[in-house]
Amino acid sequence: MYQVTNKVVLVTGGAAGIGAGLVREFLQEGAKHVAALDVDVNSGKELEIELSSKYGANKVKFYKCDVTTEELNITALITSSLRAHKLMSKDNGGSGGTIINISSIVGLFQTPFLPIYAATKSAVLQFSTSLGAEENYLRFGVRVITICFGVTDTSLIIESKTASYDTKLNERLMTALKGMKAQRPESAVRGLLEAYKNGSSGSTWLIISDKPAEDITANINQGYKIFSRGVFE
Repeated sequence: MYQVTNKVVLVTGGAAGIGAGLVREFLQEGAKHVAALDVDVNSGKELEIELSSKYGANKVKFYKCDVTTEELNITALITSSLRAHKLMSKDNGGSGGTIINISSIVGLFQTPFLPIYAATKSAVLQFSTSLGAEENYLRFGVRVITICFGVTDTSLIIESKTASYDTKLNERLMTALKGMKAQRPESAVRGLLEAYKNGSSGSTWLIISDKPAEDITANINQGYKIFSRGVFE
């Protein structure tokens, strides 16, 4: 089991929602320092003031930072992951560490509603599991874990932020979302901490419907065995 105690943690999107919950939980678990990165300055500063008064001025710091680009949202994740990987790599003089990337349940099944989003989240899954493969972990000492969140009750689950490329499809998407159980943000946070503590490098975890986090790595591996039939024969 991996422990949070005395670890330095960086959380992107850390000013609100699941990100802010993670900042709080990592501090509660005894992290040495937590950096919260976000474009939301007001919420970020409020969070820093709140948690500094509770844990001390040197324990948490908010930084205004936009890690996104105008391209697909896989670009920023790959760039930031590779930078973090290089900094932590034992092969490069670092001490090792852990990268946790967020995919989605939409990366696990096909949907007509969100083709672009599904493509990027599938890419997150492939990138992270490949970067975290055992031979890479043994060389670099950097764990890479993928999280697939189900629908979570945050400000992102509103029509202005969750939209398809077509108006009619968007109507069907919102109807489908309303029919799915949205888990509480604290369930998402608790599940991610479970994955951090117990996940092996290259593993994938499903966190959905307020249920305990589930290691679905075997499902992913079996899926790719099916996908690759005929490739190596």
